[in-house]
Amino acid sequence: TGGEWPRLEAQPTGAGERLVGIRNGQPVAAEAMSTGTRGQLYLALRVAGHADFTARFGALPFLTDDILETFDDTRAAAALSLTAEMGRTGQAIMFTHHRHLVDLGREVIPDLHVVEME
Repeated sequence: TGGEWPRLEAQPTGAGERLVGIRNGQPVAAEAMSTGTRGQLYLALRVAGHADFTARFGALPFLTDDILETFDDTRAAAALSLTAEMGRTGQAIMFTHHRHLVDLGREVIPDLHVVEME
């Protein structure tokens, strides 16, 4: 998120918990975040879960389908770099139909392998 959301917290709500992002020191519930920020939150949680699993049990493929469609180019480039890093220890596969994301991926990841499907 480019530093705009420096952390997440789980806050108690009756019998359960709710996930909130902290922005400017204030909690913001996921449902109050923009669509793009919720997409980043979802990806961050998936990446964290993947990292935890692979640390304990070994390599696991990471697969996404148009996860970056609501990201601006700066955040998409950061997510692509992170995906490339994950791909160094296992498979990281991203599907998209957005040409600009493929072009950005080629800029960010020098050894990117692109498969075009028709």
